[in-house]
Amino acid sequence: MNIKIVGVIVAIAVLLFSVSRCSSDKQGSTPSFVQASQLNSSMDAKRKEVFSKWLSASEHKKRFKNKYYKKTYPAYVEMDSLGNRRVLEIDLKPDFHWHVSAGHLLDEFPQMHIKQTMNNGKSLLSLYIIERDGFKVFTAVWVSNSVFSREAKKLQAYGIYPPEFE
Repeated sequence: MNIKIVGVIVAIAVLLFSVSRCSSDKQGSTPSFVQASQLNSSMDAKRKEVFSKWLSASEHKKRFKNKYYKKTYPAYVEMDSLGNRRVLEIDLKPDFHWHVSAGHLLDEFPQMHIKQTMNNGKSLLSLYIIERDGFKVFTAVWVSNSVFSREAKKLQAYGIYPPEFE
């Protein structure tokens, strides 16, 4: 059997397994296999010093279109109930690949996670979940597998820990 076909079959099987393990209802409950990044509350002040100002969704998108992220990347993104975001940026040295998704329904998380991890060789660095307009939405950051441990340690310096999988 062609190796690409086997890869596609495995990806589909994992996707189906992951989606079936998600407990979802009309409110968009948290997938049962993942928990958001934990924050150490004793480091709130330190985090507050390094967060960006609150950005509207359009301002946040402009940063990507204008190639704002050349020397840093958004390692952790929080969202408020209005959809505004604030970002904890970390140096991007040496260069590596990263991906951010913000403002998506939590029900979409399993498919995005599989795409980033299986197809693009990344690990989930941070995950933030908030209820907005009666639905749970998330922001997530994935980084190249090769730098995950190093980047996770950088976030831990601000009291942010990678999401946990059950």
